[in-house]
Amino acid sequence: MYTRSEVERQIKTKKSWTGKQVAKVLLSNFYVSARTGKNIITNEEITYIQSHPRNSVEAQEIYSFSQLYISLMDIYNIIESYAAQANSSVALLSNSLKVHFRMLQFREHQLSTPLMITETQEKKYLKNYQEYLEGRVRRNFTKTETWLSFLMKRDTNFIENIDLIPKFSDKYPHSEKTAMIISQYKVSKIKDIGFAKRLSERLFAKGIMDPNMAMTNYQRVFGPAPLQYTAAIAKQYRYHNKEKALFHYGQNVLKEIYKLLYYHQKHFSFDEALKKALAKYPVNFPEGTPQPMPNDITKYDFLTKVIIPGYVKKGLWNWQTQELNDFLIDEYGEYLNSAKQDAIAEHPKLKVLFDAAKKPLDNLGNWGMLYNSGVEEYNPKPSKNSYEYGKWQGFPNDVKSRVRDYGYSVYHDAGAINNFKIFAESNDLVLNDLAQVKTNKAKRHRKQAYDQIRQYLIIYQAYVALIRGIKAWTGFKDADHLVNISNGYPTFLKEAEEYNDLIYSEFAGLRDVMKGDVKKRQKAIELLDVYIPLDPEEKIIPHSTNKALTEFLEETFQPGSPRNASMIINSVANGLKAGGGR
Repeated sequence: MYTRSEVERQIKTKKSWTGKQVAKVLLSNFYVSARTGKNIITNEEITYIQSHPRNSVEAQEIYSFSQLYISLMDIYNIIESYAAQANSSVALLSNSLKVHFRMLQFREHQLSTPLMITETQEKKYLKNYQEYLEGRVRRNFTKTETWLSFLMKRDTNFIENIDLIPKFSDKYPHSEKTAMIISQYKVSKIKDIGFAKRLSERLFAKGIMDPNMAMTNYQRVFGPAPLQYTAAIAKQYRYHNKEKALFHYGQNVLKEIYKLLYYHQKHFSFDEALKKALAKYPVNFPEGTPQPMPNDITKYDFLTKVIIPGYVKKGLWNWQTQELNDFLIDEYGEYLNSAKQDAIAEHPKLKVLFDAAKKPLDNLGNWGMLYNSGVEEYNPKPSKNSYEYGKWQGFPNDVKSRVRDYGYSVYHDAGAINNFKIFAESNDLVLNDLAQVKTNKAKRHRKQAYDQIRQYLIIYQAYVALIRGIKAWTGFKDADHLVNISNGYPTFLKEAEEYNDLIYSEFAGLRDVMKGDVKKRQKAIELLDVYIPLDPEEKIIPHSTNKALTEFLEETFQPGSPRNASMIINSVANGLKAGGGR
């Protein structure tokens, strides 16, 4: 693009002008004028260069390009006018959606407050809760632990953080002897590598992995996640605040999930949408890819990468019990005996149970026996104040999580049973508010808005194609910059993205709020479907080749040819044949 100083220099040095030189000056002026409101050439200077053609052929080109310049200014005004209408239409649609979204937010707020119930309901739910507790205690009494599973639950954190133990030794009820044995396992190799491989392959068919690096898909979005992972997100997606990198990344992934669920309600589960969304937003991070177990694996690595995750993920092993017992005693006998003594030192009554359990996979006792031996974690009678076994367990399934997280309150009033409908909460208000989209007035306004938006996209895409043709016709390489002169298009993109986000957010909210009422949720989604997400990337106009566009422009700007801005832009919008005609 020319600057003012370059135009002045050209006027001083050139005695005559070619059509392409004039085109470059005029198109540069069009670009700067549209962007800044200032000209880089005066009308007198334009008249001067137009009156000094190099020859008659160039005079013809100068005339054509000058007429193009005049038409472009009119076309620009048309584009901006359509942009203003389109942006107003997006605002109208967004405002309509926001009305329903505020109602949805009110309902979401309701669901994050204590549930209001009557005294009669409370009595019923507390009775249910008492029955639940009794059943839970019976089930807990039947749970058993082997010698090995007891130690794995007790020692996993100690083993995996063995290098930090000297700093936090007061937090772990283990002897220095046990810590020394575990440390020695870091350099000791497994002896029976054949059995170790068979065990590893049975537990992890695809190979062993570092449990600290092998995250689930949920962890990748919601956490918890290793610091290396969040650092990789911050670097790859350029989040300056590393502490909030996972949050911002998760927002983008969730947006994609809701988009997939919106477009494919009947085809995707949440897990499937999550998997696809993560494929769109991958993180370049050492994810703990499964690898075959090495022949020289250390006892420590086998313990932390096979045995411990084997218990965590696979439960108890029911495979070649005698051979597995022999393997554990032979490879880890020192640890098993030392850790056993640590446990007995902490809870002396455990000695009786350990004396009866001669092998690692032998049953140590049920929860009641372990609790009576002083191990509080195995209390078969859950506390009523505990998070997991709270009163919420006695409530109906559709409100359990709400009562668990926010509690409940009882309406104490003599007429509560008869008047409770006043306080009843439901999704009807959300559904009724959303139903306003079905009124004739709403339909008419919505259709008009979508029509205006589509017409703008047609005109804008025609303008982009026209610029491509101008570049081919004039040979002015910088003509590509003319695409970006519109002030309205960036605003439209921003507003369209916010509008789409609002649709996806409301859709996600409806799924969450109405998850317990399938019929109402489906009805709400059907109503929400009248709001169509905007796709600025959708190709609307027919494609025209550069040859067709060039021939069209040459024909249009011949002397005596009828032309106006609307005719030019509409011709391109409707598509041009290879020969340049319509």
